[in-house]
Amino acid sequence: MEPGGLRTVISLFRDGQYVHPVLLKFFMSDRMGFGFPAEPQYLDVWAGLVPPDFDGEWLVLPYGVDYAKSMALWRRAIELGGHVRVGVGDSPAVVDGFLPTNAERVAQMAAIARDMGREVATLTDVRERFATALVPA
Repeated sequence: MEPGGLRTVISLFRDGQYVHPVLLKFFMSDRMGFGFPAEPQYLDVWAGLVPPDFDGEWLVLPYGVDYAKSMALWRRAIELGGHVRVGVGDSPAVVDGFLPTNAERVAQMAAIARDMGREVATLTDVRERFATALVPA
């Protein structure tokens, strides 16, 4: 939620304090008093703080953000090589007079990712990527 928290995680990663890989969640909101504003240029800052050798993945989570801003953040995350978290519980935005279901929102993000040349991870892909993080050290 705060840049200092990310810097601490990276420091602990470098010291071997985390089981690899690590999942980073960048919460962005205009309603809450934490972190950066929910705008793509600030997502660039979050992503820029993650070193190239970091063994992990990151995602953006627009929280309570209107649909247009959420969409801009989701698109930018996909462009930067990150991931997205979507759900009507986080961003209950009405679009063209209706509230999309979680499944509809996921399908929309998958289509956007594919249009940008990114493939969507399967459940097996995710389990394999994070398998070492699930086993106690």
